[in-house]
Parts: sequence; C-alpha cells; structure tokens
Amino acid sequence: MKARISRAAAAATAVLMLACVAACSGGGSPKASQNPSGAQQSNGDGHGAPGTLPGTSAPASASSLDVRAENAQPGDPAWKNGIDSGDDHGIEGFADQVGVTSGQSFKLYVSTVAQQFAATAFRIGYYNGAQGRQIWKSAPTPGRIQPAAAIRPQVNTVTANWQPSLTVPTAGWPEGSYLIRLDPLGIAGKAGAKGARFVPITVRSTSATDKVVLINAVTTWQAYNAYGGYDLYSGGPKNDYANRARIVSFDRPYDSTGADRFQTYEQSSIVFTEKLAAEHGLHQHRLPRRERGLPPHPLPGLPAGQEPNPDRL
Repeated sequence: MKARISRAAAAATAVLMLACVAACSGGGSPKASQNPSGAQQSNGDGHGAPGTLPGTSAPASASSLDVRAENAQPGDPAWKNGIDSGDDHGIEGFADQVGVTSGQSFKLYVSTVAQQFAATAFRIGYYNGAQGRQIWKSAPTPGRIQPAAAIRPQVNTVTANWQPSLTVPTAGWPEGSYLIRLDPLGIAGKAGAKGARFVPITVRSTSATDKVVLINAVTTWQAYNAYGGYDLYSGGPKNDYANRARIVSFDRPYDSTGADRFQTYEQSSIVFTEKLAAEHGLHQHRLPRRERGLPPHPLPGLPAGQEPNPDRL
C-alpha cells in the first residue's frame, strides 16, 4: 500500500507566501495602526474573542498587506524563548486547519498538565530583526490532559482524538505565517514550570496574480512528524522503515517544539523575503495552492522546504 497523507484538502493548504515584483502597484494595504504592537487580546470569555489592548486603537483591516508598514511595527524578540522539546508532554496542541483567511476562525486542541494555559499568536516577519510580532493573545484558558493518541492498526496512523480547547479568531490579522505559542500557566496566571510549545498556522491571501510564490511545505512537516511514534519513513519499536506509518494525519501535534521544521527550513526564507519587501516597498500575499489551484499568471513559485516524494502520498 502506498503511503499517503490524510485530510488531503487540509494538506493542500501548502501555504504560499508571495512577494510582488517592484513594478506591482498592489491594491492598497493596511497601514500600521496607532497601537505600537497592533496586538489583539481576548475578552476573557475563554474563546479568544477579538479585542484590543487597553489604551490602543483597533487593528487595521488585513484585506491586503503593506509589508513595509507591517514590519515597521515593533517586534517581540522574546517570542521564541523558553520553548520546550516536547518530550515531557507538559503542553502540546494542534489546530483544526493548516491555513485560514483573515477573519476565519480556527480551533485549538491542547493537552497540558497545567491548570491553565495561554495561547499567543506571533506573526513571523523581519520586524527589525525580532522576527516575530504579537498579534493576539487569549485569556487564561482551563487546561487538561487529553487522551493518549490512538494508533490505527496495519497502517500505523497516529490520531489525537481530543476535545477542542478554544476557538481562535483572526479578524484583523495580517496575512502571513504564524506560530501560536502555548504557555502553561499556574493558578495565579504566572508562567508554569513546563516550557512552551508552538502550533503553526498560516493566514493566506486571496490573490497571487503576478506574485512570486513561496510555499510552506505542510505535507513535508507531517510526513516527518514522529509524534506518537510513527511517520511516513520510520516507526514502531525499532523505529525502522518496515514499521513506518502508511497514512499520517494532521489531527495530532507536531513533534519536538511543534514547529521545528518550519523554523529550520522556512522561517529564514520568510524573514529574508519580508526584509527585502519592506526595504523595496514590495507587497506580499498568501493563498492556498492545492485547495483552489494557482490563480492566473502567478510568477514562479519557490518551495521553502522540501515536499515529500509524490509517489509516497
């Protein structure tokens, strides 16, 4: 049986980051808001409803992106500090989507030993070297230990049949590649002893005409995701090829930090592209590739990471 990736439509959100050529005039983009960080915050209802930080203005519309204005906003260099390897399962999670458009909500499924946790969305970009900017943060959300992942016999598919923990809104989120940081919290809302983990999500654009396309290789991330003991290339007691998964599912966390392959193979390309776009006044957009197909007349696409062999999908 040939291996393949389940939820192919979701995997199809192999997300694309697009940089417009210098001659592109672009259809207008949101300007930086008066809020220095532009971050949104939950209203405390546990569902991550959109809001604004105290004393700041509402976030700008994100129908199209002004990369220069976006990257002129202050980043948060501490966004990647204190990330856990995931071996202790102190906190881990996944989203029910790999890509959404701005304004489309998604659900987070989180398992943690902590009584509460917080989810914080960081957009990845240049930001004068900080490489991440906080866009949104949830209120403290009740935590719980979710059931162990199930393994489907014969095909070794690992699936986490968890209950949703919260719904994340994306109203006003600029298109781009995001990492949702999951932080365990103590009773008093302080950071817990366990480290944080990431959940990747992409806010895609709705147009790529005359743009250069950079692809987030989400199928690669999942093909090599060994969470639960199996990926498309190895698994089982001996961690060998003979016991590999024949089918893998997006319904499980990523192993390691939760975003190891994104950060290793793609983050630097995104940061570099946004730096060039900001310096030269270009525009960027994101959109799905395999869900809807490429739009008319895109410029050449560049995969940010290696896509798996199609014969194995």
